[in-house]
Amino acid sequence: MESGPGGFKSISGFSETMYIFLTCFKVWLIIYGLLLVTLDSVFTYFPIILVGSLIVFAAVQKFKLSPASQENVDAMFGKPFRPLAETLNGPTSPGLTVKSRLNLLNSSGSGDITQEGGPLTVIGHRGAGLDAPENSISAIRLCAQRGCRVVEFDVSLTKDFVPVLFHDDNLVRIAGIDRDISDMTWDELKAVDISVLHPLGDRFRGERIPTLEEGINTCLTLGVRFIIDLKDENEKVIEAVVAAFDRNKETMYSMAVVSSFYFRVIYEIRRRDPNIIGCMAWRPGYFRYVTWNSNWENCEPRYKSIWQDCLAIVMDVFNEFAIRQIFWWFIGLSALVVHKDAFTKEATYRWMKKGVRIYYWTVNSPLEKIHLVQNVQIGYMTDTLDGCEQTTAAAIQPQIIQPQHFAAQKQQPTDLITTDHF
Repeated sequence: MESGPGGFKSISGFSETMYIFLTCFKVWLIIYGLLLVTLDSVFTYFPIILVGSLIVFAAVQKFKLSPASQENVDAMFGKPFRPLAETLNGPTSPGLTVKSRLNLLNSSGSGDITQEGGPLTVIGHRGAGLDAPENSISAIRLCAQRGCRVVEFDVSLTKDFVPVLFHDDNLVRIAGIDRDISDMTWDELKAVDISVLHPLGDRFRGERIPTLEEGINTCLTLGVRFIIDLKDENEKVIEAVVAAFDRNKETMYSMAVVSSFYFRVIYEIRRRDPNIIGCMAWRPGYFRYVTWNSNWENCEPRYKSIWQDCLAIVMDVFNEFAIRQIFWWFIGLSALVVHKDAFTKEATYRWMKKGVRIYYWTVNSPLEKIHLVQNVQIGYMTDTLDGCEQTTAAAIQPQIIQPQHFAAQKQQPTDLITTDHF
């Protein structure tokens, strides 16, 4: 190695000039490579991303469904608790609007629970299934007698594809019979007495499982509004529900809502009849767990296979994201039913700002009922109408829950706390 001009040394026989040239060549290769990547991204990947986004946007615009008419939504749910515009009634200081309070004061509901004319506060979950056998004709009638003007019931299919009002896959919890609904024909199922294991079964001996048509006709006759909750994605159920609306167009559009955990079910029903009010149900871990609680302990897994379990985790994450970001808009959602332990007041307010009605399930404590209506400004589903009589009065009052409510809770008769037995 020899010294070159300026004190630099030749490297392996190369002159200083050649050494500098090779260094510049390497620098240019790096710059050129970065330039190629940038140009490729701008003129190849970016256009693909942009075009792809436009295609997806055009597709969802083409196939999206408009919400049901506001007139029918208001007829079903009453006026909303809060205005949709930004006001002092925000997530940190919620409150009924003046108009809503006046509606409640001037309401003229029948029975013990006054709701007509104001925001809907009380929904009989499965027909208030602690007061009468759940999803039964007697439960619907009892709700009507006590002034609960909205009930929710579940729909399942028999082996011969008859839609019936029933929640579980199996009869064991309700009737003590270890058989699946899907394995029984309607002739077999209609002989089952669903009062035998109910806490108040002696009052309802011989109560049978009704068909969907019987449940709908009972509600329409009594003037009770209702939420039809579909437990699976079977095409026969979808067809039966759409057909029921088609037979009762004049009344059901403003008296009935279709709800499901499954996005496709609501989309398919509303695609065939956009006048139907759509509602989705949601709770954390629905696809992974059969049962869920807020501390995530002792949740019953839905699948035994680890691969199915992993897929269910992905489905739950995607479903939560999609409902919040696009499902509600794409299917024209008018209402959302959520687990009472899974939502915050702030999240509830954000949904209200979107024009989506929010209801919590399942709220059975009288104190919790008052708290939700007065402080959170939300309606709820309940298994028992005991304690609901205070809800409307509490909603009218501007103050928070007072200590005397706790004293009243301690003095309740034992028959008001039947939920502890379920």
